[in-house]
Amino acid sequence: MSFRLKIFSALMGAQLVLLLAFSWVGDKVTNEIQEYFVDVQNVAHARLLGLTLADSVQFYDFARIDEAIVSLVNDEQIDFARVFGASGNILSHSGSMAGTPPFDADTMDEYLVRLQDGDAVSKRITGVHAYLVPITRDGVFVGALELHACNKMFSVWLSGVWRFQVLGLAICVIAALAASWGLSRRLSWRLKLLKDAANALGSGVLTTRVATRGSDEMSQLGNAFNLMASKIEETQGALEKEARTDQLTGVLSRAGMAAALAEITDKPVGRDLQLFHIDLDNFKDLNDGYGHGAGDAILQEVACRLYGRFYLPEEAGVGFVARVGGDEFVGLRSALARDDIADFAQSLLADLSHPTTVNGELVSMRASVGIANLDHVETRDFSELFAEADIALYAAKSAGGNQAVHATPEMLEAAEERQRVLKDVKKGLDNNEFQPFLQPQIDISTNQIVGFELLARWQHPDRGLLSPFAFIPHHENSYLVHEIDERLRKSAFEWLAKYKALYPKLSRCRIGINIIGFELNSEGFAENLLWQVEAAGLSPKDIGIEVLENVLFDQQNRHVHASLNELAKMGFSLELDDFGTEHSAISNLMCLDVERVKIDRSFVSNVDTDAKKQALLTALVSASKAFGASVLVEGVETSSELSVVRRLGCDAVQGFHIARAMNLLDAAEWVTNFEMRAA
Repeated sequence: MSFRLKIFSALMGAQLVLLLAFSWVGDKVTNEIQEYFVDVQNVAHARLLGLTLADSVQFYDFARIDEAIVSLVNDEQIDFARVFGASGNILSHSGSMAGTPPFDADTMDEYLVRLQDGDAVSKRITGVHAYLVPITRDGVFVGALELHACNKMFSVWLSGVWRFQVLGLAICVIAALAASWGLSRRLSWRLKLLKDAANALGSGVLTTRVATRGSDEMSQLGNAFNLMASKIEETQGALEKEARTDQLTGVLSRAGMAAALAEITDKPVGRDLQLFHIDLDNFKDLNDGYGHGAGDAILQEVACRLYGRFYLPEEAGVGFVARVGGDEFVGLRSALARDDIADFAQSLLADLSHPTTVNGELVSMRASVGIANLDHVETRDFSELFAEADIALYAAKSAGGNQAVHATPEMLEAAEERQRVLKDVKKGLDNNEFQPFLQPQIDISTNQIVGFELLARWQHPDRGLLSPFAFIPHHENSYLVHEIDERLRKSAFEWLAKYKALYPKLSRCRIGINIIGFELNSEGFAENLLWQVEAAGLSPKDIGIEVLENVLFDQQNRHVHASLNELAKMGFSLELDDFGTEHSAISNLMCLDVERVKIDRSFVSNVDTDAKKQALLTALVSASKAFGASVLVEGVETSSELSVVRRLGCDAVQGFHIARAMNLLDAAEWVTNFEMRAA
């Protein structure tokens, strides 16, 4: 073989090696570019979808979460979707996923830490792009959204890269090493521009675009990127508009309200702004009684009426209405003189109370309204304005509802005191400062112990031993009272089981526990109480359920009565506490299976010297026994009072004349001494 032929063969061999090498490198580079842009697109898209789910995840609106999941998986680019709560619990998913789960339960805590910092997580498993992005509401982490994407559309957009590879390799073979070096320099520069643009897009700069010229493959890739960025920007605009609007009623959502407030802050509207926090009093009854479809129609009607009240022509001032909870709305408007605010609020209540047709029936709505003025705050701090309106709404609710209350300095001071006590109560719970106390109840005819009333006492480190009046009035509807009661009940139930076993004469003895409306309206309360009683070795007949009459007469009495009837069916005895102090006393005896009534001390004090009280007590005892209920009299403090209530036919007594309330150790000693005297 001639020397020239050898040189030619060597050059051809070198070109073949270069061709294979560039083919392999081009394949790797192309795949990496494609995967990178897929991740940028899908993370941005997933974050936007999370915005629309924020309200539903925060308020556990499972119906709307499921509806959103179904809508997502109908998209041909999404194979699987799943929504998590803030603690990692699964709220909804689109079905079973194929293959190995990319985000398993064992490492979810690690992912949650990253999500709470605002980071997104992406994984690639067997060709599937999986993403886990945070869902935030008002800057607070409330959950996470997981998506599995197949990315067919973007794969099509990048198909032109292969043509670029072939063209580039041909140029490399023809132009040899020097030409390919220059080409790689230009390619690297253009890829860097594209990468920088992708980074900017991924960080939220949705207006990012890349300059393109010509029709080569890199320009086609740039055009594909610009098309993707335009679609993401368009999608974000639609999603933001959707997120700012409450989908049921058409008024602003929480996000929309925040945007409206930001606009108002930038306008010279003066300081004559009033905020109205509106809550429907009887919506739960209407929703349960007529169905959720009817409840949605009621909310739409309320939103329509509020819209006409709060929105003003631009030249007349500012105003809006937003739905901020299930049956809660917020309205803000200007152009109201101070003297006109009360009249506006009353006309608003009258408008809302006007009957509407639901399922062919006329129903009336009632609402409570809390009002706050912007000039009560030193700066245009809307969070403080909302806090004042909430306090005023709480006052309206506490006063019975169906009224409007304006925030006052005294009201705000009382709210600060409630918050101080609340903080103190939480600290007391953490330090186990709450103790169960028992006050004995005696059968008048046999002089036997028939029961104890469980009472809460707070051993405060600074203020000493406190009765419930020092803390429960501040939080009578609070979960804290329920938590205090649960702890005390456990100890009292175990105490009763122990002394029933020691003293057979205590077989009829039961513990009376006070139940608040918050508990009776809580789902699963009856089952939880039954479990707690049986865990202590007792049965429902050993427990008396004491309910105040004002709890039965509250706005949700239908649910209260249903819970009480459920407890009665389980075997618990129902006791009507402070009987006779409310105007609905007799009606409660008629609609509930009451086993015993407890007559309030106000009817017993000085009954031995007051003929009118004796007559009234006689009537209450007769009414109770006419409905088959036994009678216990509270507050008996003297032997002469005991003689009178015995003569009038009362069955049992409780009061200082028998014994004061005692802690469990003292109660045990008292029972022992009482049984020894009886023997």
